[in-house]
Amino acid sequence: SIELGIDNGRLQVFRRCYNSSYEEYSFRDIPYTPVPYTKKLQFAHTDHLVKAGKYFVGADIIGNPNILNLYDKNANQLQSVDPFGGILDSITEVGKKYAVGQGYLAYNSKKDFIVYATVYTGEIFIYDIHNIKLRLLHKIDIGKGMPENFENFKVNANTQIYATDICQDGNYVYILAKDKKIADNSKECYIIRVNKDGDIYCMKCPKSLLRIFVKGGSLFALSHENKGRNILVVAKIK
Repeated sequence: SIELGIDNGRLQVFRRCYNSSYEEYSFRDIPYTPVPYTKKLQFAHTDHLVKAGKYFVGADIIGNPNILNLYDKNANQLQSVDPFGGILDSITEVGKKYAVGQGYLAYNSKKDFIVYATVYTGEIFIYDIHNIKLRLLHKIDIGKGMPENFENFKVNANTQIYATDICQDGNYVYILAKDKKIADNSKECYIIRVNKDGDIYCMKCPKSLLRIFVKGGSLFALSHENKGRNILVVAKIK
């Protein structure tokens, strides 16, 4: 799958796969350049990636050696961080550690901070980059922590799910969260707003949202409706 971002007049395209690639395109040059991208980098076994100023931060599928990696502008790894402090070290099978601890990444360029929001453990980690290292600023618990069966983790109908999407705008990062079991078909979900100081504000939504994008105080979201239809929802955020 593909993740898109826009920064300083450039389109950022990240192709998620085992041998992931990152490309930057100049909007001005796209119609006129035979090879339109201005930068292309490879990030091995990376599930999510954000450009954070002159660095990149990626979520590593196999944990090499940990789940969060900091890279320089040329995709050279500078640091590898374990957000969970060794709790998952008992899991030795390749990819299983990330299956439990996987999450969504966002970088807020205005306030210069990174958020990692987890899918199955209900945790929000807030970092900045200091002395060429990821520095943990805040950890926020929005769920029940590690699944009971985390050492032999398999997603089933009773698995609790939390973060399902993420975006940033202004001073904040916005996290789309469900806080319910996989088999729960209830419509409501939550949009959690966090800032660099760890302040949190939660908004309840009566619709089943799939993706979110916030711009200028307005929320744009893809909502899953009855009979398999998806519609665009637009709302003001307080």
